[in-house]
Amino acid sequence: MRPLRLFFPNRARNAKSSSRRSPAVPALCLGLTLACLGWWQPRVTIGQQGVGDVPYGIAPLLPDHSPWEISGRWWVHSNYAAFDGRRPGHAAQQSLLDLFATVDMEKWIGCEGGRWAVLFQNHAGINGHSLAGDEQFFDQVDASPNPQRSQISELWYEQKLFDDRVRLKIGKVDANNEFAFVESGSDFAHGAFGNAPTIFLLPTYPDPACGVNLFVYPTESTYVGAAMYDGSAAYGYQPGRAGPARLLSGNAPLFWIGEAGVRYELPGGRNGRLCAGYWYSSATFDEVDELREESIDVDGVTTEVLFGRLQSIRGVDGLYLTCEQTLWREYPDDVDDRQGIRAFYQFGNSDPRVTIFQFYNGAGLTWTGMPDGRDHDVIGLGVACSDLSSDPQATNFRRGRIRHSDMRSSETAINSFYLWKHSRNLSVSPQSTYIIPAAQSARYGSPLMLTLRVILTF
Repeated sequence: MRPLRLFFPNRARNAKSSSRRSPAVPALCLGLTLACLGWWQPRVTIGQQGVGDVPYGIAPLLPDHSPWEISGRWWVHSNYAAFDGRRPGHAAQQSLLDLFATVDMEKWIGCEGGRWAVLFQNHAGINGHSLAGDEQFFDQVDASPNPQRSQISELWYEQKLFDDRVRLKIGKVDANNEFAFVESGSDFAHGAFGNAPTIFLLPTYPDPACGVNLFVYPTESTYVGAAMYDGSAAYGYQPGRAGPARLLSGNAPLFWIGEAGVRYELPGGRNGRLCAGYWYSSATFDEVDELREESIDVDGVTTEVLFGRLQSIRGVDGLYLTCEQTLWREYPDDVDDRQGIRAFYQFGNSDPRVTIFQFYNGAGLTWTGMPDGRDHDVIGLGVACSDLSSDPQATNFRRGRIRHSDMRSSETAINSFYLWKHSRNLSVSPQSTYIIPAAQSARYGSPLMLTLRVILTF
């Protein structure tokens, strides 16, 4: 089985802007983006947290008339294994620095609806899962398997057309920016609340890929989107290192994904979102079928030998579902006030012959402004449960290894947190994750992981 290294974090959908087009200029911008991708040949990683078009929703560092917007965020995570797990009583720290820059093409060269963006990222420290022995990644900042990274993570050009009814994005893209995201899950440390881990080939943190994304917005509340990405990560490659070379060569497998969704609002300002998606990888996966054990005699010595028939699984697919709903708002008439209770639910499935993640169900609640006088603080509780494949050849593609013989049949993680917003630029979030049990090995028990998350935005 060929390994893949992938992770599943969390991000939200892009917003809309205005539109009147000059077709030659978008084509020029697109060509420059492709040229940069081929010349730079960066290694891969992508920022996963953040909500909105500019990931961090803060004022740009440059004046309003400047076409450039520059922002950043620095995540510092300290993890401690309170008991059980792979290394009980030990601690590990890691940090993730995002530097994000966009160019408004209308302000720069008069191309309305155009935007060019680049994301640099640095990850340092020790992955949290090295303490826990879990399979779902209790710390979404983990950059497995190579935690020491300094990389150009995203490089893309986006063009909106027909009064923002159509949006095209091409280049190196974090697919979780566009598909299977959970807006309500962005404050949880657990990686599964970004998207269902059953979408094991989704080109996202820390290994995005080059591709083409197309979204259509028939109404203000509905959308349909589809994308094609370089799927060579299924064979253990980092698809971003070669830019678009593998995708354009026609030799790489492709990863396809499509999603349809609707946003709605119930009485009392209780907005919600429902979306469903389908993904498909054209990669071929090898599996030994009809495995059997036979005794043979060699020079009078009886030896037990395994026999099997090698077969190929051509193409793997799966479904996913995400539902988010505001249950209660403290001030329903104030559209800018976020205080209230919000819930979400996730579902996903995949082929148990290929990946250890067969089914996934996740759900959570967040309450913004729960303590009096702390209108921007958030408290949350989430449960992530994965049913794992019993096939001995199933692979954890995020780690690039075959299923262990003593691996558990399921893993459930309960993640709770409190997010204290000191200011617009500084947040502190103590979190706990109880994993029942750590699926990687029966020896690891049910660990309790404590995380202190400090977030600096600038």
